[in-house]
Amino acid sequence: MVGILLLPLLIAVLGFAFNPDAFFNLLLGPIDDPSYFCVNPDPSPVPNIGAQHLLQECTAGKTISVANGETVAVDLVAYTGVDTSTQWTDLSVSNGQVLITVSFPAHVYTARSSRIDDIAVYRAARSGESTLSAVRHDCGGPHNACGREHRWRVTVRVS
Repeated sequence: MVGILLLPLLIAVLGFAFNPDAFFNLLLGPIDDPSYFCVNPDPSPVPNIGAQHLLQECTAGKTISVANGETVAVDLVAYTGVDTSTQWTDLSVSNGQVLITVSFPAHVYTARSSRIDDIAVYRAARSGESTLSAVRHDCGGPHNACGREHRWRVTVRVS
């Protein structure tokens, strides 16, 4: 009986010992630090996105204002290399009545730069505030382990 009760503790200890970042991601969720995303300038966006406003990594943590009826595009870049990768998940909008999805999140491959952009487009539909967010996963290194996840988020005010 004691062994059964100690089993979850043993699993947690082994999880922490072999992959502490994955354990912390599960336990604590993504790190919410906007400064993580703008170490380097944003790369050129995918051509012809067709929106009045473009949000990329360096927009993290900011609030932008848009007029009703304008469009907002999100272009987040993911890279895949020999031993490293970056990927985005959970691109979402907090209030779908303020920002209506025009183009659902999609992966767009750019051959000239060997990158995959995660693109989505939203239209400002009514006055209010909505938050666009996504989670970035970086993996690589000698054991191809993944580090802590980071949450990207931008607040959009519609007037």
